[in-house]
Amino acid sequence: MGLPKRLTEMQRQFAFNRVYHPEWTGAQCVRDAGYGSDFPSQKALAVRASELQNPKRYPLVAQYMDELREQKIEGNKHVLAKHLEDLNYLIKNAKEHLNKDLEKGRYKRVITTGKKIKEVFDHIYGNNLSVYLAEETRPYKTTHYKIGKTNSGVESRSTGRTDNPFGLNYICYFEYIPEKGFNLERTFHNFFKKFSTYNPKYSTSASEWFSFNDRKIVIKYFKKMGLHFLQKNNCMGRYVEYKDGGFYKK
Repeated sequence: MGLPKRLTEMQRQFAFNRVYHPEWTGAQCVRDAGYGSDFPSQKALAVRASELQNPKRYPLVAQYMDELREQKIEGNKHVLAKHLEDLNYLIKNAKEHLNKDLEKGRYKRVITTGKKIKEVFDHIYGNNLSVYLAEETRPYKTTHYKIGKTNSGVESRSTGRTDNPFGLNYICYFEYIPEKGFNLERTFHNFFKKFSTYNPKYSTSASEWFSFNDRKIVIKYFKKMGLHFLQKNNCMGRYVEYKDGGFYKK
């Protein structure tokens, strides 16, 4: 029969997953691409992932993955060039105006410029923000979820005691580059405010905690609205979901 002349949609999705979701295992990439019904066990999924990455058996998949990596590199170069241009402009602007603004008491402009410079430096040195959705872990089922943020990445967060003694199970998150002071965490808190468990009168709970009865629905809207907010505010980012139920930290 010979080798196939074109990629299938599932092969394309698998290649995309491997390049753009490096934190996923091969089995996760295969399952997300739609192979789950054909390879029901975790071991079978892992074997299939290994086969798809074998250039002798699937040269078109290997070639497509190389193309995606090149596109990703070029995209990163474009973004970095833009931010370096922004940084150069900000430094020039700071030299010309910051002293005058300080002398005239324009502290708000000084703070705004400083924040923007920090945003650009954070991106250049890889300090992107992650805004996550996590569920409280208890010995029994709970409806409590936390929407928080971290600069160090979800998987590198402390394994020690959190603000919740039962720990957290991280379900999904957005990693993004802030633009013009956009705050995705605060935007989510406002969007889900009617589900907040915070009671200002009695100072119960905290503003980042919410109560949802349907786990699937909240994940759906966290993803849908997060993508909408990032696009609306011209922020580059990516959505990551832990396919095996979550990433547990205690």
